[in-house]
Amino acid sequence: LFVAGFVLDPLRENSSLRVLVFAALHMLLLGWAGLLLWCSERAGMRIFQRMAAVLLLGFSAVMALRSLAALVPGVPFTQGDVQTVAFLAAMVFGFLLTMAFAVMMFREKQVELADLAERDPLTGMNNRLSLDEIAGTYMQRADRHGQELSVLLFDLDHFKQINDKFGHQVGDRVLTEVAHRISRVVRGDDVAFRFGGEEFLALLPGAGLDQAEEVAERLRSVLSQAPFEIAGHRLVLTASFGVVQYQARGESWEDCIRRADEALYRAKRGGRDQVSRALPVSVVMPL
Repeated sequence: LFVAGFVLDPLRENSSLRVLVFAALHMLLLGWAGLLLWCSERAGMRIFQRMAAVLLLGFSAVMALRSLAALVPGVPFTQGDVQTVAFLAAMVFGFLLTMAFAVMMFREKQVELADLAERDPLTGMNNRLSLDEIAGTYMQRADRHGQELSVLLFDLDHFKQINDKFGHQVGDRVLTEVAHRISRVVRGDDVAFRFGGEEFLALLPGAGLDQAEEVAERLRSVLSQAPFEIAGHRLVLTASFGVVQYQARGESWEDCIRRADEALYRAKRGGRDQVSRALPVSVVMPL
């Protein structure tokens, strides 16, 4: 717009037109930015983004009023009145928007740090730190509303041999690809976690034992049927699964995980690359 003011005759000869065009562009920019912020769904940021959006949209309305006063004759306010309102609004807007964006940036960092604390840095999956909170929420639903909840605990078979033979960099890329394949199977309210090392866990709210076993079989197939092509190596990988249904109002989280772990090791002892159901609480036998 600055260059156009020197190049284009109408803008060069009419300073009022330059101001009007600038105001119109400014209004569109503010309105567009405000709408983008208002429609954002960033977790943990919505209230702060909407606070900034209201300021942007409000000042965009002031700029529209200023343009209207210049273009439409006979409006019930004078150009001087509008200029005064626009000047005062610009001062208030600048201060409030600076504060809003400072708060928003601070909150953004808080969200990023919280996300880093709850995410496994290698795979991007939820980590064990976030498991207790999410599992607690699902267990409360199961206890209060009778909603079924099942847990898959699974372990990559002979993963140590990959690290020993090809190095930890290849092993890390395998884990990343495993996480990607898991994400293709786990859907909806299901949540997958890197439980530790080459061990993973998935929470399946609303799923009974039969449904959970079907999901485990799909995961087992997704992991074993297609080889992993990494760094020029063709790796065939399998996994063993323990499947358990949480016993609402009668079982602790630790007991539920213990039963899943026992089922997992039965799958390991049974030949690996298979799914094993946990025994009911009343008939759990020591290994």
